[in-house]
Order: sequence, then C-alpha cells, then structure tokens
Amino acid sequence: MRCFLGFELSAEVREAIGAVQERLRHQLPSARWVRPVNLHLMLRFLGEQGSERVSAFVRDLRDPVAACDRFSLEFRGCDAFPNAKRARVVWVGAHDPDRALGRLRASVDRSLQRSGLEREKRPFAPHLTIARFKKGRKPESVLEELISALADHRFGEVAIRELVLFESDLSSRGVRYQVVERFGLSGKV
Repeated sequence: MRCFLGFELSAEVREAIGAVQERLRHQLPSARWVRPVNLHLMLRFLGEQGSERVSAFVRDLRDPVAACDRFSLEFRGCDAFPNAKRARVVWVGAHDPDRALGRLRASVDRSLQRSGLEREKRPFAPHLTIARFKKGRKPESVLEELISALADHRFGEVAIRELVLFESDLSSRGVRYQVVERFGLSGKV
C-alpha cells in the first residue's frame, strides 16, 4: 500500500482554500487543482509498504506520538516550488510558531528509523499543495503576481490533536485517501 503520515484539516480551512482556488482557476488554466476534500498536511511520505511493515510502523509510532503535545497550526500565504517562474506546485504555508510540528516530526523520524525506514533527505517544509503544473510546462506569467497578492492571506487555524496514517489509492478517477490508523497526541495543550 502507498501511504503517508499527515493531518486532516478543518472544514473552515478547506473552504477558505477552495474559495481562493476558485478565484485563481480562470487565471491559471494550466494548473491541476487539488480538490479541497483531498487537502492534507503531510508529515512524512512512507511510500509503497507491505501490510506487515505498516503494522510495525503503527506499533512503533503509538507511544512516541502520544508523548507529543497537541498544538495549533496557522495556514497563511501562498508560494510555489521551486519558484513562481518555474512552478511545479503552488502551496499554502503552515506556520508553527512554537515549533511543535518540528518536534513531532523528529520523534516520528526516530521511530521510523528504528522500524527500518530510511531518514528523509529533503528538509521538512510544511505546506498544503493546492495546485500542480505538468513537468516541462511553464505556468502562466501572472502566477508571480497572484502569489504576491496572497503572501499574507490567512486561511485559518487547525488544532492538531492526532496524527493520521493515510493510504493513497491512485486511479483513473484521481487520488483517494483512506485513514489506516489514528494516533492521538497528548492533551497537554
């Protein structure tokens, strides 16, 4: 199964992002938009894994995740990877002033390494992907201006109370995410 660890979003944040996507859709016709129902904040991509390995991840993650405090994330601003001129992805930023997300990520990484998963090589950049551009295709020139106009736009805040193990099922009708397991964070906040 193809899986990842991440967080679900509130309906309010999904709706706020969906409203901005609708406003941008006609200005960026070459973009493929992520449906608001599919928006999630990914903590760690696990890739294709067998059921025994997934069971080991679940077992090894339960206590370390439970030891982490609950926290909140604010979603604001838009940008693009690698940049607006050569964009492959348009994203909304996840802001974590208390750095609780980074501490949770470090704890999860240590547990996954003990379970035999290699350490992630790319630096962690928490974001919500809201649109993608096909490889080799330049985005519309207006993208840089649109991103600049949304630099301080606030989409809302989400209280993070649990980490979710998702399975992603790719089909001709698009991607579908299913919850495999939920890991509750401690109630210390």
